Amino acid sequence: MMKMETAYSVEDAQIRFPELLERAVRGEEIHITQQGSPVACLGPFPVPHPSTQQERDDAFHLMQQIADRNTLGGPSIRQLIDAGRR
Repeated sequence: MMKMETAYSVEDAQIRFPELLERAVRGEEIHITQQGSPVACLGPFPVPHPSTQQERDDAFHLMQQIADRNTLGGPSIRQLIDAGRR
C-alpha cells in the first residue's frame, strides 16, 4: 500500500482536525507545519507485530546473561535473607 502524505498549517489543521483524524485512521500521514516548517505528524498508530515464543525466550535468555555479567559484587540475595534470619 502506498503511503499518502499531506501537509497542513497549524491553523488549517485545527479547523479541519476531525477530517484529518479520520484520514489518519485510514492510514494517511498528515504533516503539520508552522511557518512552512514541519512541526508534527498525525498518522495511524503503529501496531506492533506479535512476538513468537522463541523471540520471548531469546529475549529472556539475553536478559539473564546481562544480569549474570553485571553484579554489584556484594553478598547474594540468599545470603542477605539468611543473615536477616539470624
